[in-house]
Amino acid sequence: RRIAFLSGPAASESSLTRRRGIEQALAEVDTTLPRQWIVPGYPNIEGGFQSMTTLLGSGDPPSAVLVYNDLMALGALHAIRSRGLEVPRHISVIGFDDITMAAHANPPLTTIVQPKNRMGRLAVQLLMRMGQDEQQPGEGYMLLESPLIIRESTARPLEK
Repeated sequence: RRIAFLSGPAASESSLTRRRGIEQALAEVDTTLPRQWIVPGYPNIEGGFQSMTTLLGSGDPPSAVLVYNDLMALGALHAIRSRGLEVPRHISVIGFDDITMAAHANPPLTTIVQPKNRMGRLAVQLLMRMGQDEQQPGEGYMLLESPLIIRESTARPLEK
């Protein structure tokens, strides 16, 4: 229930959409995403390290952190370890994308899969329909299943 979000680029549409999804899911279990636990950063390893360092320096750490992408999550893992904390014993970490390195992180990273091949196929189909004036109003948005790949970077939080 003590969940933070390393949001990546603060103004990006994907970051804002993920934040809304996280807030909605937390609201369903009567929990909120504290404003001070939403930390933006560059969507790369160094950005994840810096954002996680900022979060850990703010006082009482969360029990889990959702991270904008897997590259940032790799940096977050390093920042957590550099503070003498253990993943997932002290803080669970979840990324987005399921990049190849995620399975080989230390510990292997729990992540949410982006169905990139399906997204690409749907984008091409939409472009083809647009070229033939067959696109329907509102057809630009689709909800796709994004499976959670559970690896070793998540566990139940320690009792407080």
